Amino acid sequence: MTAAGHNASDSGRPWRGLSPVERRDARRQRLLDAGLDLFGTDGYAATSLTALCATGAVSPRHFYELFPGREQLLSEVYDALVTETVRRVREAQQAAPATVEAQVRAGLEAAVGWLTGDPRRARIVLLEISGVSPALDAHRREVIRGFAAVIEAGHSRLATAGQVRDRPFGQVSVGVVGAINELLVEWLLADPRPAPETVLPPLVDILTAVFP
Repeated sequence: MTAAGHNASDSGRPWRGLSPVERRDARRQRLLDAGLDLFGTDGYAATSLTALCATGAVSPRHFYELFPGREQLLSEVYDALVTETVRRVREAQQAAPATVEAQVRAGLEAAVGWLTGDPRRARIVLLEISGVSPALDAHRREVIRGFAAVIEAGHSRLATAGQVRDRPFGQVSVGVVGAINELLVEWLLADPRPAPETVLPPLVDILTAVFP
């Protein structure tokens, strides 16, 4: 201990080869990992700050240096999952042929495969983010509109390529996001849970039916 009563890890000096910024980033990542694990298994309501700190090997003091509370940690975990889902969808669609079936299948396989590949991801994105607070509910609505915009942009690209009619598609896109969400929730809550591949065929049918 120093004369001020703090250990070396609290100072601005490197400690165990890590700078203060690197230590802070490492604590943040451990808490994000802990949030994914606990929110995605036990659920947000059943996860205490104490459990998050213990799982992330972070003190409560360091937790509050990084996040105002559990809700903000949940929001960051959720946003990271959403960002990665969108990235995978766009990457898959860019590599796929410009036909309705190829674009629809590529996007769905990317999104559904990523979320169902680890059910903790699906639980957080589809269930745990809802009903926590008005602020998070509003944020969830923004995310739904963001997903709808991705679908609408895909429809616009297909219209430019002459594959579908050029028509307003915004409201249809929101409905498509709802269909995807609800079928994934059915899969997530089923007991026993069916193979993830069973979710894809009905979704492909829905999207290919509404795109032209």
